[in-house]
Amino acid sequence: MKKSISVSLAFIVFVLACFLSGCSTDKIPNDALISEDLINEIEQDEDLKKVEQVGEVPENLRNVVKKNIFHNATPFDGRVLKTESSSSNEENHSVVHNIQMLDLFGNKLSAYSYKSDDAYHIRTLTATNDGGFLFVVGFEDYAYDQNVWASENGFASRVIKCDASGEVQFDTDFENVEGEALSYCFETDNKYYLFGTRETPETKTQGVYSPTDIYMTILDSKGKVIKTATIGGSDYDDLNSVKIQDDNSFCLLVHNQTTAIFQNKMQTDILLIMLLP
Repeated sequence: MKKSISVSLAFIVFVLACFLSGCSTDKIPNDALISEDLINEIEQDEDLKKVEQVGEVPENLRNVVKKNIFHNATPFDGRVLKTESSSSNEENHSVVHNIQMLDLFGNKLSAYSYKSDDAYHIRTLTATNDGGFLFVVGFEDYAYDQNVWASENGFASRVIKCDASGEVQFDTDFENVEGEALSYCFETDNKYYLFGTRETPETKTQGVYSPTDIYMTILDSKGKVIKTATIGGSDYDDLNSVKIQDDNSFCLLVHNQTTAIFQNKMQTDILLIMLLP
């Protein structure tokens, strides 16, 4: 199922790319499963009209624009982080992830490569105060084949911290924790605070995404877990976003269906949480 969805999305992106780049629809593959009505609808959508360039790109940014270097990158104060993943061996489902830290002109400052099973994805890229970077190698379960799942032999998402030169400073594993539980990262008081949504192992149904708890964990500067906690009740609870406040408390925007923990069922609530190690 995961692969078919990816193929469908890839085809839609291809069609839109053709349209936005100005190529004619006769370049769409003859066997494409798309109707003329849909093509006409796309062409008439004002939001998808081709935009003409205005002004000149500054000289020191022309290489960035020409090579689209910042595609899928995450900007930080004075730095940019991006990751590119490529299949290493399709038969054993291995993938190589390349994480790069760039300056604002696209020059590489440092990099790190990580090889994993293709059920793992790089997420939660964070530039750290010491000039390095932190990222999560998050597990996302899927079926290799009928009734054969990536999670059957166990799994562990990881939080990896590199210094300014790309050398690993710590690599902390979270056994049986999927990457969704480590979706947000904040650095404050020389600690790393991570938040996300976790599917309770006791109630998890394989092949069904059913988040039940808000997951929180704190790591010290060496990557040691100081504290881990969950918030949730007997029903669906999902973390939408997190913001750090001036007093170092955290504001969590939560979509919930649990009345025992949150105020109202079937709505979004805001939690203000002070985390103290």
